[in-house]
Amino acid sequence: MEVAITQVKILDLDFGKEINERKELMEAAKAKLAEKIRLDERSKYDDLVRKAVVQVLAAKTVKRRKYGSEEEVEVWTAPIVLTIQEQADRWKME
Repeated sequence: MEVAITQVKILDLDFGKEINERKELMEAAKAKLAEKIRLDERSKYDDLVRKAVVQVLAAKTVKRRKYGSEEEVEVWTAPIVLTIQEQADRWKME
């Protein structure tokens, strides 16, 4: 439980393409997360992510159907966990 309160889980981050190499997957995960941050919040995010351990919980991306979509849309996804030691920083990250 103690570890769980320091983690932010992102289960369906769309990488946009198939990635089979672990190193490329880690770099792409960090880049995709940074893309999602508003420009006015970017400096706060950069400070928080420096303190975090970013883990990709897959060896490669997996193609899935996007839920809630009326059209057939497929995304390349992998689960990600950010572990942040301070609970206050975790809340800021979320």
